[in-house]
Amino acid sequence: MKVVKVKQQNQYAMPPVCCVCGAPSGIQKLSVGKSVGFSGKRTVSLSFPLCDTCANVNKTVERRGNIGCITSLSLSILLFISAMVIIMTLEVTPGTFLDNLTKVLIILSVFSLFGGFIITWILTTVGIEKGIRNTYKQTRKAVKMTSYKRSFFGKGHIIFKFTNEQFAELFKQLNKDVVL
Repeated sequence: MKVVKVKQQNQYAMPPVCCVCGAPSGIQKLSVGKSVGFSGKRTVSLSFPLCDTCANVNKTVERRGNIGCITSLSLSILLFISAMVIIMTLEVTPGTFLDNLTKVLIILSVFSLFGGFIITWILTTVGIEKGIRNTYKQTRKAVKMTSYKRSFFGKGHIIFKFTNEQFAELFKQLNKDVVL
């Protein structure tokens, strides 16, 4: 990994190559940010260039993960609301079929929520061929913002870690006036 420390700015000159693999960049970007404090508020976010291949892999895997999360969350909410509707609209007495049904629906809503994590993991790891999975992992690790020090008097800095040393060198050259 190559570490680059630069003065704090809102944007930097970007090399015309993918930050992951070094191929010519396309129009898609990899957003990298740093959260500070307990609130998790993102204080800085920068976009780095991706080639079409890396961007498509990243989009595919993230879309699959979103499908797993949305599906399990929707099912969990539907089951829970069904249980609440039964309880509020029908006379449910302890030990009856409806009482047992509502308990089962509530338990299933919790299981479907946790099952969603498993489904998402399957969709984003097991269900994807090894080459795509490796490219996605490389994309997630390509650029890390390890430190962000904000300053109003021009003394702030950002430290980046790049896995692609070619990209890091080009980034340093294009931003040589702000490299520390």
